[in-house]
Amino acid sequence: MLSLALTDKDKVIFSYKKEAGRKHCVVLLKVLNDLLDKYRIKKEDIGLFAVGLGPGSFTGLRISLSILKGLVLSLEKKAIGISSLDVIAGNINQDGYLSVVLDARRGNVYTASYEYKSDKLKRITPYLLINFNDWLKGIKKKTFVLGDGISVYNRELLKEENIICLPEKFWYPDAKNLCALAREKFKKHGPDNVERLLPLYLYPKECQIKRVG
Repeated sequence: MLSLALTDKDKVIFSYKKEAGRKHCVVLLKVLNDLLDKYRIKKEDIGLFAVGLGPGSFTGLRISLSILKGLVLSLEKKAIGISSLDVIAGNINQDGYLSVVLDARRGNVYTASYEYKSDKLKRITPYLLINFNDWLKGIKKKTFVLGDGISVYNRELLKEENIICLPEKFWYPDAKNLCALAREKFKKHGPDNVERLLPLYLYPKECQIKRVG
């Protein structure tokens, strides 16, 4: 899922979301340039760039982060990285508990749980790579669940009284949420060091290369 957005404070200038398959490296920059041209905005006019750090597709994360670093370093701008789990959690704004569950294969899920209360979203667990059944056992209260893990474990989830599965439109990162979270983080902590910005890998083996021979 490719999602791009540009905001000016709380105003959304443009927002784009589309299934890109395995073509992120081909379409991301083109879509970005087309959107900027359409709204007559230059890259130089953008003050802060933000990117989702995952966890998620190893290749997709590398592409997004590489493009962000190229833009930030060449334009001498500031950058913020945000967990993609936090970005997905921002898709709903209803009081209660929620858990983002992404398929990590091998019977595992990437997940984090949150509480939404008084118009504020608070993460209440670490970012986890955990066996799906172990995650399921940890759900003790009525919880909204969102993320593509629903499609993989739909049968098991529907059996649970404490789980409310949200529709597919809530499953994926929305760049509007990313912009809002990045702005909030920037106000509190300033920019990230772009040269040290890394994807959030929870599967160590995914980012290891084995030498053969």
